[in-house]
Amino acid sequence: MLDRMVVIAAAVFCGFLAYDMLQRERGRKAVTPAQAGDKDAPQEDRSESHYPYRTYVLVEGMNCSKCALRIENALNALPFTWATAELEEKRVLVRTREPFQEELVRQTLENAGYQMTGTMEA
Repeated sequence: MLDRMVVIAAAVFCGFLAYDMLQRERGRKAVTPAQAGDKDAPQEDRSESHYPYRTYVLVEGMNCSKCALRIENALNALPFTWATAELEEKRVLVRTREPFQEELVRQTLENAGYQMTGTMEA
């Protein structure tokens, strides 16, 4: 009887350890190869000369800095795109290496929970 209790206690303890490890892993930020020091990893390109196309996108629903960051992250996930939100003006400066793709940007914003209300030349 005592042997069974020890085995059960050990199994429960191991379960708690595994659960704790999973929770800690989920709480960690993902480290990109560039952050880890991998010299061959692609670096973020923030040279304005590499982005010849510039368009302002007017966004409805961008009310706080968290909204602005969410929008920037969504648009920056697009290939060859560099977006900078301007919260006070309720617009985002979208720089691209290729011609601006309005429908792609519109869909990306909608997927993030925002609505594109128009565009302006930058």
